[in-house]
Amino acid sequence: MSIIGGENALDTTFIRIGRPFFDRDHGLCFSAYAVGWGYGAFSLEAAIAHEVLGSVDLSPRQILLAFLIEQASVRAAVQRAARPGCGERRLAAGDFHCPARHGS
Repeated sequence: MSIIGGENALDTTFIRIGRPFFDRDHGLCFSAYAVGWGYGAFSLEAAIAHEVLGSVDLSPRQILLAFLIEQASVRAAVQRAARPGCGERRLAAGDFHCPARHGS
């Protein structure tokens, strides 16, 4: 687990990512917490995790490794996708792409 400020957040906004686990469809599930919006449940399909996090293959071991290595990207995606009070949020590939970096 880790705590870090989000890219576009105020200095007092921290996002904490809970321990991930796999659901029966091999999607990666985890919780996230931030001051101001509380807890949220998130999921990431294996194919999307492979695409956006750069796992070697679609195996749970490689997806988990990529998730742990790319924590900064995951926190940024959570920050962009978080909707207070709306329950589970399935992350999409677009949640991992910062609009300001497309021209870079």
